[in-house]
Formats: sequence, C-alpha cells, structure tokens
Amino acid sequence: MESESEGIADIILSSGLFASSGMISRFFGFLGHIAIVQSLPPDVFGNITISQAVVTTIIPIAVFGLGDGIPRLLAGSDSEAYDKKIISSGLISASGIGLTASIVVFLGAPIIADGFNNPSITPYLSILSIQIFFGVVWGALRGTLRGYRLSKALAISKDIAPKGTALIVLGLCVWILGPETGALSYYLSLPIISAVVAAAAIYYLVEYKPSRPSASHTKELFSFSIPLALSSTFVILMLNADMLFLGYLSSSTSVGYYRSVRPFSQLILIGLMSSVTIYMPLVTEFFESGRKDSVSRIYTVTTKWLAILTFPLVGVFVLFSPEVVVGFLSEEYKPAAIVLSILSIGMYGRVFVGPNGATTQAIGRPKIEFYAGILGVIVNICFNIVLIPSFGIAGAAIATSMGFTAYNILELTIIYREIGAHPFSMNMVKPLIPSTILGFILYSILPDGLSLPALIGVGIFWTLCQVLFVVATDSFDKMDRDILLEMDSELTTKLISYIDRVERS
Repeated sequence: MESESEGIADIILSSGLFASSGMISRFFGFLGHIAIVQSLPPDVFGNITISQAVVTTIIPIAVFGLGDGIPRLLAGSDSEAYDKKIISSGLISASGIGLTASIVVFLGAPIIADGFNNPSITPYLSILSIQIFFGVVWGALRGTLRGYRLSKALAISKDIAPKGTALIVLGLCVWILGPETGALSYYLSLPIISAVVAAAAIYYLVEYKPSRPSASHTKELFSFSIPLALSSTFVILMLNADMLFLGYLSSSTSVGYYRSVRPFSQLILIGLMSSVTIYMPLVTEFFESGRKDSVSRIYTVTTKWLAILTFPLVGVFVLFSPEVVVGFLSEEYKPAAIVLSILSIGMYGRVFVGPNGATTQAIGRPKIEFYAGILGVIVNICFNIVLIPSFGIAGAAIATSMGFTAYNILELTIIYREIGAHPFSMNMVKPLIPSTILGFILYSILPDGLSLPALIGVGIFWTLCQVLFVVATDSFDKMDRDILLEMDSELTTKLISYIDRVERS
C-alpha cells in the first residue's frame, strides 16, 4: 500500500488535472452557449432552457448516489471478482432506473408542460428525455472510474471529450438541420459522449466484462448509495432555495442579481471538488486497513493546502467585489457585489473544513451526509424566511452560507467522534494571518474602480505572497516536503531547494 505522502501527491496531481480539464470544459461550454444563444430567438431558447433544466434536475436524483457508492465499495475491496459484481450491479441498476425515468418524462411531457403553463416545451421535453438514460448510466460509469482512480480517463470523459465533441455536433447540425435541431443535438450529445468514452475506458483499462450480480451485491451497493442520493438532493435544495424564496418573497430582478454572481463564488470550490474525486477512494484504502492516523493526517494536510491556496481568490472576491462584478459583468449588476462577498465567505467555509463529505463516505458513514443535509436545508429555509423580507439578496446569501455552515459543523462533529480526526492545524492558520493583513493593506491603498487587468494582477500578487507566507511562517513541514519529492519533477525539486535556502537564511 502506498505511503501517506504518495497518496497526497496523487490527490494534488489529480486535483490539478481535474481543475485544468474543468477550465477547458468551461471554455468549450461557454462557446457552445454563446453559439446557441446567438442562433435562436429568445422564446425558442427559453423553451429549450426550461426543458433542459427539468431533465438535468432529474438526472442527479435518479443516479441514486451510485457515483459515490461504487468507488467507496471498490476502494474498500481486495477481491477482483467482488469488484466486477459491484460494477455490474451499478451499471444494471443505473440502466434500469435511467430507462424508466426517460420513459416517464417522455410520456409525461404534456403533463409537465401543463405544470409550467407552457405547452410549447412538450416536444423539447420528449426529445431531451433521452438524456436521462445516458446521464444516469454515466453516473455509474463515473463512479467506476473514480473507484479505480483513473484520473485521466475521468477527466477526458467528464470534461474534454463531451464539451469538445458537442461543439462539433452543434456546428454540423446547425449547418445541415438548422439552429433549433443543432441546440437539441448539442445538449443530447453531452451525456451520450461521456457515457461512451467512460465505458470504453473501463472496458480497456479495467478489462471489465459484464457479469451477473447477485441480489446481495445490489442490496449492499444501494444501502450505501441511497443516503448519498438523499444528501445530494438536500444539497441541491440548499443551492436553489435562496433563488426560489427570492422569487417568491422579492422580485425577478433580485433573482437576476443573485444568479449573476453565484458562478463566481462557486469558483472557490474548484480545488475542493477536484480533490475529492481521488481523495475518497484513497482515504478509504487507509481506513479499511486500520490506519486511522493516516486518514487524519491526509485529511489535515489536504485541507491545509486547499485553505491556503484558495484564500487569495476569496480575498479578492470579498474586498473587491464591486470591481469584480463591474469588470466581468457590467455596471448594471453592481448591486450584486454584496452577494458575491457574502457567498464567497460562505463557500470558503466549505473549503476551510476540507473534504469532510468525502471523509464521511471513506469511513463508511454515508448517513452522516443525509442528516447534515436535512439540518442544512432547515437552517437555510428558516434564515431565508426571516432575512429576505428585510435584507433582500444579502439575506438570501447569508441564508445559504448559514445552511452550509450548519451542514459542515454536524459533519465535522461526527467525524471527530467516529475516528478522532479533524482538518485543522496551526500550519494552516499561520499563513492566513499575514495574508489577511496584506489584503486589508491592498484594500486601503488601492483606488476604487480597479480595471479588470489590475484586478487580475492583484490576485496574482496576493497568491505569490501567500506562498511566501507559508515558508516565512514555518508552515512548510516534513509531510509537505515528502509530498513534493513524491511528485518527482524538476519544478518540485527546484522548489524544495529554494525553500531550503530561505529557511537557512
């Protein structure tokens, strides 16, 4: 079994891979979105968007947590035969659930359209219902790739292949069949391409051959996955409750302000979301082998670097939120700056406690996420009801942040009770103190209304200083050194040499 430093090096390298592939995916997706918007009249685009929203809401619920359940069981197994049975259970179950959900939406499209009081979306819903089958199957395939820690195959099938190929599909279909069919083909192709590429990777890299699973394997898989599915549903509610309550208690303009900046705050989670893909199956292996101390150290070191490296981005979003909003959007959206500041703090709270959700899965306690999800939703809803009438969009942002705070506190408490582990260390906190002081100095001396290039320059400067603060506060320890050595590259070797010179001076 690999050492702790080897494992964390794997997490860091895979995180960089997924962060890079995610940025490429976002770029391709932006091009596709712009092309579709420019080629369709607003009413047609709106109808397709509503239909797509219905379908993409159903898919993560219909996956039933298989994307997390499969890698957890694979990581805890040392039997190849058992692994194949679990994979077969997941794929067969996903195929059945996905097919059933697709048929239900296809047949029920007129009823769903009546619920929106918009019969025009019926044909779009019928066509896009095909997405559900492939989306659910892709969820199980993704879980299998995670379980075997096939990072490159996962990045290609999740980000690069679907978004890149879908752009080609869009261009060809618009040219041959027209923009409306092109848009539908674009959305349809995304989960199909992901599923096909992932299936091919599993067939060739894992040498998987379909086998008949037993009822006990299926029962074991779903007993772990269903709590995760329920937890995912609650997380979706926490993310969307604020906009629903704003629409009901405030105005559509408020919803527009709020929605315009939420993607910026979610950039703070890129590192966290990228790391958990490999973190969970890796930590599971240590936990199943009885190495709880190793689980604790990996948990702490991973959280330390996530919190340190994310801090400058959070600082820019909090202290210079008006400049961020005006620079990336327009002056018209400047009232949303307060939302960006509050949500950024809330999202950083999720980063500061590290991959606690993945840790609960790794230690075999998936129900923790379910209970935490219930608590988070209740807190979120209560704060929305109380704060939105008085504080509007700022109140909604506070409600979301408080909901995730409650969610994280409960998970942290139970993880500590179960294995005595927590993600906090002095080496995580020490570099943040001078970094915070630097942030307020920059805020005090820089003029209002910074341009976008100047804002990016501030972020780069702050990030470089943050790295220096790690060395200056003696927060770079032996584990960090071992991790860099495991990466075995010229860059990391030079970095260690530079750190040694600084520490000796």
